[in-house]
This record gives sequence, structure tokens and C-alpha cells, in this order.
Amino acid sequence: MSQVSKKPILDAVRAFPARLAKPSQRVCAQAAQFSTVLAYNSTDGGSGTEEDRGAVKNPIDGITVGQVRVIFRLPENLNHLSKDPLAYIKWFTPFSHYDNTVGMFSVAPSQRNHRRRASIIPISAILRSCHLIPVWGRAANVYWTSENISFYFDFS
Repeated sequence: MSQVSKKPILDAVRAFPARLAKPSQRVCAQAAQFSTVLAYNSTDGGSGTEEDRGAVKNPIDGITVGQVRVIFRLPENLNHLSKDPLAYIKWFTPFSHYDNTVGMFSVAPSQRNHRRRASIIPISAILRSCHLIPVWGRAANVYWTSENISFYFDFS
């Protein structure tokens, strides 16, 4: 997706595990922060390479919402595999269900064989951060977790 503005926009992506408080060291507890992003998903048929991006007919083909869990570099002895930073991503379902009532796509955590679908991608395959809105229904479900709820996503 090309940028509309000539001025570059800085976009931060975070992947921090929860941290327990250490009162003796005056360190406060910190909640986990795992950004959701729009990224090229190589498991959906594209590798996220420039060639694949140019061959896409629909602007959202091959793009999926993912949650960044870890950002890392490979050790020097594995530089031949990738010199660039990588990200471990937990994927959401593709943009296939559009809810006309709210005017947004509905996505949910993607699973395969009852396990959350995840992969490692180069950070260059991440387009931008994004926000998801929970699909609540009439009342909040007391059994709700981030692993079993659907979310709304809007491209605007």
C-alpha cells in the first residue's frame, strides 16, 4: 500500500511480554504489549516479496492482520538465512467476511488443528500497525479471551 502523504509517517510496533513488579528495585509491573499489524502473509499464497506484491490484483490479497509476539535478529552464524530483523506473528483469519451492518470486516484468531496459526516473517513484510475492535454482541461474554473472540477491522 503506497503512502498518500509525501511526509513519512513513523509507526511503532511493539512486542513486550508482561513484567512483574519488583518493589525492592522500584520497578513497576508492566502489562504485555503485542501490536496488531497488517502484513503480507506468506502462508496465504504470497511470499511478501516485491514480485508478489506487484502481481496482486486485489489490493488486500495476501494481506492479513497479525499480532506481533517477538521481534528478533538471527545470530551472526545464521546471517545467510536473513540479515534483516524478523517477527514472529500470530495470524488472524483473512478478510473474507464483511459485516454490512457496521461496515467493517470481521476477523478472528486463525487456527489450524486447534492451534493458533503463526509464522516468522521479515519485518519488511509488515505494512503498518492497526487496531481491532471486539465484536461484543448484546452483552459481554464472561468467557471472553483474546484467543476466542472475533474482532472488527476497518481499512479507513
